[in-house]
Amino acid sequence: MVPSTSFIVLALTLCTFISVADVNYVFDIDNAVISPDGYSRVRVVVNGGYPSTLIKAQKDNILHITMNNKLTDLSMRQSTSIHWHGLPQKMDLALSTNVLYHHNTHTPMTYHSHLSSQYVDSLRGPMVIYNPEDPHLSLYDIDDENTVITLEQQTLMSKQIPDSGLINGVGRFNGGPQVPWARINIERGKRYCFCVINIAGYAGFTFSIDKHELTVIEIDGISHKPITVEGFEVFAGQHKASLLMDEENVFAVLHYIGALESADPKGKPKRLKAMTSAVTMETKEIILDKGGIKTLKESNLHPLFNMEAPGGSGPADQVIDQNSMLEWTVNNVRYQPPNLPMLPNIIANNFTSPSQFSPSENTIVLERDQVIELHIHGSVNGHTHPFHLHGHVFSVVQGHDGPANYANPPQRDVVGVKGGTVIICFKTDNPRP
Repeated sequence: MVPSTSFIVLALTLCTFISVADVNYVFDIDNAVISPDGYSRVRVVVNGGYPSTLIKAQKDNILHITMNNKLTDLSMRQSTSIHWHGLPQKMDLALSTNVLYHHNTHTPMTYHSHLSSQYVDSLRGPMVIYNPEDPHLSLYDIDDENTVITLEQQTLMSKQIPDSGLINGVGRFNGGPQVPWARINIERGKRYCFCVINIAGYAGFTFSIDKHELTVIEIDGISHKPITVEGFEVFAGQHKASLLMDEENVFAVLHYIGALESADPKGKPKRLKAMTSAVTMETKEIILDKGGIKTLKESNLHPLFNMEAPGGSGPADQVIDQNSMLEWTVNNVRYQPPNLPMLPNIIANNFTSPSQFSPSENTIVLERDQVIELHIHGSVNGHTHPFHLHGHVFSVVQGHDGPANYANPPQRDVVGVKGGTVIICFKTDNPRP
């Protein structure tokens, strides 16, 4: 839907005025049959369609999002909830009810369900907050809804390898119908800022554009010093802003305005077909596996501002070692949702100690305004598990591709944990469960 915008003028001392915009969205959450890769499934959708509505706003706008629960499929959950990265919100939304979310936006983010399996049942979407004071503003010409790229997976059965990958909500599976590829139109000589968002439930992607270099300027809403690569990894829940510079040769996994309207690419990609789904022009041999391109080494990323990790190189107030972390467990404990959620237990029952919560919740209680160093050990089976810390940006002081760095480490809110150990630091300055 198209958002409606109204303006409120706030009078300040000495007749100084600030214009604050109210941006309004209405989300009808419903069940629908969709076929993004040609295979029909019953899913949970926003406003009757898929991909889900792109939320757009300017930094410091006031977002009003009305959620109407119209779920009817008895084979699926009929309540729902929406999580907005880094923003407080209300609790579950019961059947046939509605709620108004009121946000003072300040950073790029995504939204998705936080109830049961609704995230992978398609209740998820992109949200882009444009910053007119972006420190990288001079580096690009175009940053609009055409440059928002979502990556996700489609899986018919529960398995590690998805049946298809989707770019901007469309893709193909082997042997399936010829679903039209997603298209991104670009104009020669223009500089584009792409916001690449992984909204998959499990799969990670290596994003590249054939015969083009990309300059990474932001990860998870945090501005970093520009670094130019040929591709980068993006795991579930992560997003990166990258710049596409103008090129002399018209070879790309894109569609140049004025290029021939040919069919699918002639090359033989080594990965999922959907990794070429933004192609509408004839190309030479396409090599998409990361071994053939110069991919981003995230330890080389350094933030533009507030570069030092919380507490610097000094000892943390508390070091937490998530020992014996195996796939789908933390400290050998597999999460099971409690009968009563954590927040009501804190409010109604005055729970303050980890021992008061269910062991399957694996609860850690932290003091306020402390520097926490968290050691996360990866899986022994080679999987990469995205680790997200709600309500906090953390410093990745020890990643999987570089030495320890407390002076100017990458900052983000989702980190991919591979087979080794990842160490993050954060300050407990945002109290909440």
